[in-house]
Amino acid sequence: MSVNELGLTVPAWLTTSETYGFGSVPWRHLAASKWRFVTHTPYNREYLTALRSLGMRGFPYMTFYQTWIAQPHQGVRMSEHTDWLEIDEHGHWKRTGFWDSEDAKNMYCTCSNTAGYRESLLAYLRQIMENGAGGIFLDNVHPGSQCYGEKLGIHRHLYPTQQEAFASLMKEAQALIRRYDPEGALLVNSADPVTLPELYWPWVDCEMSESYICTWVSTERWGDWHAQWNGMDKKLARWLNVGKQICCLSYVGWTSNPLKDDCYFCYASARLMNMIWQAGNAKVYDDPECAILYRIETGLPATEEIVTSDGVHYRIFRNGMVAVNPTDSAATLEVSHGWPTSQLDDLYEHETLKVNWLDGKTGAVRVHIPAQSGRVFLFEPGTDDLVGPTLLADARNSRQCTLTIETQPALGKTRFLVDGIPLWTYSGRWTVRYEMGSNYGKCSITFDEPGTHRVEALDLEKKALLVSTSYEEGYRIDEQLEAESANLQPGESPRLGRLMDPSNPTKFLDGAGYAFAGWEGAVTGNEPAVEIRVDGPAILVAKYREL
Repeated sequence: MSVNELGLTVPAWLTTSETYGFGSVPWRHLAASKWRFVTHTPYNREYLTALRSLGMRGFPYMTFYQTWIAQPHQGVRMSEHTDWLEIDEHGHWKRTGFWDSEDAKNMYCTCSNTAGYRESLLAYLRQIMENGAGGIFLDNVHPGSQCYGEKLGIHRHLYPTQQEAFASLMKEAQALIRRYDPEGALLVNSADPVTLPELYWPWVDCEMSESYICTWVSTERWGDWHAQWNGMDKKLARWLNVGKQICCLSYVGWTSNPLKDDCYFCYASARLMNMIWQAGNAKVYDDPECAILYRIETGLPATEEIVTSDGVHYRIFRNGMVAVNPTDSAATLEVSHGWPTSQLDDLYEHETLKVNWLDGKTGAVRVHIPAQSGRVFLFEPGTDDLVGPTLLADARNSRQCTLTIETQPALGKTRFLVDGIPLWTYSGRWTVRYEMGSNYGKCSITFDEPGTHRVEALDLEKKALLVSTSYEEGYRIDEQLEAESANLQPGESPRLGRLMDPSNPTKFLDGAGYAFAGWEGAVTGNEPAVEIRVDGPAILVAKYREL
């Protein structure tokens, strides 16, 4: 932990957070999330300790701005300490700014410039930390107004201005948090980080943009996306560059848009700036179309935010990409990049985007982005063998230079040598029954480049095939048992399984077995060893006759 004029070092877990929990979240949702912290949690030790067991920190709510006058709040009954209240120019207790807007009657502003009130707040914070909290969510972090308490002789101030007093209290609170938890944090909410006073920033680990794009007081997405929401990272670069974080709290569910649309638009807008997001609506937890955003991590940024000529904003991260189209027209996003995987998973559309590889390192993706929408894409490994930016040429060569040896008739467990490498033909497997499978009697090998190879038939005579009688018994067949079976007669094996017809392991061998009779296919001949040129897919057939 280091400190300078920009404050303490921000904890590493906070700098890599992408979404977070809010309130008393049902436990099943906590366990399924990628959250590292939850705000507005219960204050009790059991809950906070349980969060720690999930690798999360809990941040109970506190405010240094206001309090109830008629009931205990944050460990104090303010009716017994009215000298701690902020006083207006008329000598009256200053009403909270939410008196009418949120009908917060009987709530008054507190004076953080008085010694008694400060001591009570720190004492309450100490109790919270002793219960296992990772810090606090400090609400109502306002620029500070004038208090006339000292001028009117009601109380004494410790600092020349309310802003200086509030800043010093934040500093003390952060230091106290760190004493209990060296990786703890002070999360604050001014609602608008761009206007947070410079005096406060050194003691902030994470600020909040509240009502981010969506709010409970508007039936439409509010604010100008370009002027108010996008670009906060650039306006706050001084602080973000030293690790300070921003939480973007949207209140989705109040507009006429589908819940999923607002979630993706707000999430992607926040992640464009590498900021932390929360939907602010408990309905999201039980909606799998939306809750997936809490269960993923795009990782650290791999590029800066990029704007296309059509006005689409996108950014690529270590694990994926986000895109936002804030315009009123649909657009096609085309991105060329050194993708780490051969395809991307479009979370919104439930579709897979294939990368069109332009060369061995760079590929292109193309996707439709509707107007006023956000999209999230995760890098998804392809299921094809050896596809990707660095292995594309190898994949092409490997597919071309493949030698397949087939026995005719198809014989299981028949041995061949290819350039001295022993290969066995496939001989079936057990599930709930014995299945021969489509590769029965075949084996194959791939080469990195065209060339000539030596192939030799080792089993010049193939007699009974040792087949297990169950999946479990298959584990007990080893090389020694295979060798011993060659000297046994068809029928029941004295040790394990059954000695069957190698061309049809579902029946006993009727006869003496099979003998090598020569080669067909890519080359012909009667000798056990042949040479074959492989510069593409090649099939070599080993002919056997009944003895």
